[in-house]
Amino acid sequence: MNTWSISLSGISTVLSLELKQRIRSKKTFIALGVWFVFMGGITWLISQFFDVERSISGGEPQLSRWLFAMITMFVMGMCLLVAPVFSASSIVSDREHGVLATLQATKLSAVEIAAGKLISSWLVSLAFVVATIPYIAYAVWLGGVTLWQVCVVTMVVFVEVALICTIGLGWSAIASRAIISTVFTYLSVAFMTIITLIIFAAATAMTQTYEQVSDWRLPDSVARRYTAELNTWFAEQHSDNAAPPAPPLNECVWVQRDYAYNVTHTEYTWWLLLLDPFVIVADATPTSSFRYDGMALADDPLTVIKLAVRSTRIGESAGEDRCGTAQWYGDYYVQPRADGTFAIQRYGPHGSESPSISEATIIPESPFGGYNIDDPVWPWGMASNLLIAAVFFRLAVKRLAVPYGVLPTGQRVA
Repeated sequence: MNTWSISLSGISTVLSLELKQRIRSKKTFIALGVWFVFMGGITWLISQFFDVERSISGGEPQLSRWLFAMITMFVMGMCLLVAPVFSASSIVSDREHGVLATLQATKLSAVEIAAGKLISSWLVSLAFVVATIPYIAYAVWLGGVTLWQVCVVTMVVFVEVALICTIGLGWSAIASRAIISTVFTYLSVAFMTIITLIIFAAATAMTQTYEQVSDWRLPDSVARRYTAELNTWFAEQHSDNAAPPAPPLNECVWVQRDYAYNVTHTEYTWWLLLLDPFVIVADATPTSSFRYDGMALADDPLTVIKLAVRSTRIGESAGEDRCGTAQWYGDYYVQPRADGTFAIQRYGPHGSESPSISEATIIPESPFGGYNIDDPVWPWGMASNLLIAAVFFRLAVKRLAVPYGVLPTGQRVA
């Protein structure tokens, strides 16, 4: 028998056998019912938390984003708990009960058996995702979440659950007892979500250095000259109807800060967070981040995680790109606009004046070191998880292949 031969009919045969066995278990339906009620309670609590704001200022969009983010994180957490239960015993349990050899004696190949068991565990685990659809629909109905966001999150969660199920399948093929495979699968999940975070914190603490950081900006002399030009323009009350001058961004250079401080080089350790499914889901979600004064901000948990991880990849030592972002020049707040002009607003002892629009200019491309806050990290994380899952699936197929050769200690054929 060819170990790697594969057909859809063979996979569907194993899949139907596995699903029939799992559907007979009442515990699965009880767990689904408890999960549905639990998520209903979480939705109600979050709604009550935002009730005052919603009644005063119409905070439905923020409530919607928080609901969607919290439901997504609870669903991901629940799947990480449920998937090992169904996948970590799929092979070793059959071996313990002496029925695996009967399945291997058929014309089914090892890869068909492994794929069928993997898909069945994956589908049962996804039932807990499907159970939250009414609450996600409620979040969409409130108006702060789009269907595109829901589709992207759902697809990423589906893939991550499949990867966790593959790890459980691999341990199920390796271990000699179901309890051992389950424990090792949970340890793998703990490593991906918690232990890597601890390692990241410990490793990052050892990367601190005392140094001066450079920013990409206008030199102080050029900034003072530009401030003087604005003073002259406003003093003349722009009688010639000319637009105020735009900042001379072509003169931006690297300027070292005049102080030193402890810099944490997270750009060396950020990759330790890539295995975390929560990081992958949060970063892949098209969340509603916005910008103020050139800074990316967030108002929901998924976006907070996304911006935190991306900022970690950039690191503190990269400095800041202050050329072409909103800046203060004396009493003037100069903010870039999409058409290449700048809105210049003067502040004085009696308040601020209406902004004046500068002449258009070209914002040069900066040699800002490091990554951009808009660059995603989830493709790297998902690729890492896919590689790990491929290794575990290969191990599962190898252990299911016949003839066995030498069996591991404590295992039997039937």
